[in-house]
Amino acid sequence: MKPKKNSTKSVKAKPTTRKRKAVAKAPSKEKKLSYIDGKTAEAVEDKERLRDLEKLLNPSSLHNPFKVTNAEDLDKKLGDMSLPELQSLSVEVGVFPSGSKATLKNKLKKEFKNRFFLGKGKVISTTSPVADYSSMTEEQKRLFSTE
Repeated sequence: MKPKKNSTKSVKAKPTTRKRKAVAKAPSKEKKLSYIDGKTAEAVEDKERLRDLEKLLNPSSLHNPFKVTNAEDLDKKLGDMSLPELQSLSVEVGVFPSGSKATLKNKLKKEFKNRFFLGKGKVISTTSPVADYSSMTEEQKRLFSTE
């Protein structure tokens, strides 16, 4: 048997040529948007009508995350909740959910009082006119006149 020779053949690389792809025309913006989300104009209008109806039936100003209207019901509800439930309620209300169960209950009770009852921290301001026209001279009245 003949021993095999270690032969290394040098192969020249063939120059490659790139083929140019045909560029498609860009669709109009309106068509492009309908392709992106796949929604029709009728579906979007229906959704907007439903949102308007929901706003009429459930105004956001009346949103009550506590789902109770008095302190006694809140105490009952908080007494039946576990720690994770208290934490999720505190996140929904906007209170930082840290501490023990008792701490969270106190934070939630305090927030409930601040939202639904006028307590210490609430400032009720009244506005009064800046200038009293009855005690002004004619020149001062002319300066303050809005006409």
